Amino acid sequence: MRDSLDTLATHVRMVRKAIQNLRPSEEKNEMVLLTKETQNGLLAHLADALALTEDMRKVSASSEEPLAEFALCLGRVQRKIQKLRVSQGREDMVLLTEASRDALLAHLEQAMESVDEIKRVIEDAEAEQVEPPCDKCGGPVPPWNDAARVAFQVSDRIELLRAEPRHFLPVEGCEGSPSRAQYIEGQPRDDRRGASYDESEEAVWRAAYDRLLELYPPPRA
Repeated sequence: MRDSLDTLATHVRMVRKAIQNLRPSEEKNEMVLLTKETQNGLLAHLADALALTEDMRKVSASSEEPLAEFALCLGRVQRKIQKLRVSQGREDMVLLTEASRDALLAHLEQAMESVDEIKRVIEDAEAEQVEPPCDKCGGPVPPWNDAARVAFQVSDRIELLRAEPRHFLPVEGCEGSPSRAQYIEGQPRDDRRGASYDESEEAVWRAAYDRLLELYPPPRA
């Protein structure tokens, strides 16, 4: 969930930066110009962010309210940008009043505040959360050793956040997920019948595991 939030924040920052950098029109007072290409790029970022928001709302009931607020703010920005009129004599440019630009930036700031609120909700939930049981051994699965979370870092498939928890690396009484854990330094190869080792996957899984440890640092021994 945290990396999805980072993706949302990145979309918002890019849209905000592009709007902040719009140049004033020399011919028209209190107007700013942006190219149709820029307009389409902003709409693409907003569409991606809104689609990801809908996916996140399906798997995070605790964050429903701030996610809804976030979607509302971005939806307003999206509609305003969609309705911008073409500059007379410049079909490749669209016009935006300075007042509208300021309103867009205010909506984007509100969206970023919603992202911060979602992060606080998640942090509070994690602080109270009992570690879920592993579907193999029944033992508690901490977030930094959850196979589904590592797999999500690899593929960004939101449905993985709903998967049954399972140890990634082996722990006492549980083999973990040997087919994937074998790519992590210090772990043995998966010698089960039918198992294979793909060297091209090694860097992918190691990088994914490193990202997970950054998101969920294990307690120091």
